[in-house]
Amino acid sequence: MKHQRRTPAQLIQDKQAELDKLNLRIAADTARTDPVYGPINDGLDALKKAETNARKTLGNNKQGASARIQKHLLWVARIEAELTNAKTQLQGVKTLRKALKTLLAKFVKQEKKPTKAHVASQVKALLNPKPTQAESETQNA
Repeated sequence: MKHQRRTPAQLIQDKQAELDKLNLRIAADTARTDPVYGPINDGLDALKKAETNARKTLGNNKQGASARIQKHLLWVARIEAELTNAKTQLQGVKTLRKALKTLLAKFVKQEKKPTKAHVASQVKALLNPKPTQAESETQNA
């Protein structure tokens, strides 16, 4: 592909753009030292900070929105897992509480008061049941 020569008008236009940019830079440097232009400088500084923050949010870094969203999605997934676990645990607690109350009622209704060791063994058996044969086979597999 051949390099196309720029026309004199294009060269002038490019040089004029450079000149305009330099004039703006000179004006900005002059305005920094003059307190009269303080409000403009403050506005420019605020815009620069806003631009920096916007670029951080849009970027692919730890502070970027994408990374933060991913981190929070993982956090939400952990919370949902905790929620599911809590629901299961609560159901188990309710079942065991009912079983313990039933056991207590059974012992209270008996004519002969049971020994503490017998009550403890019944509670232990209730709270730590031995796995069934099917459960044992599943654990060994």
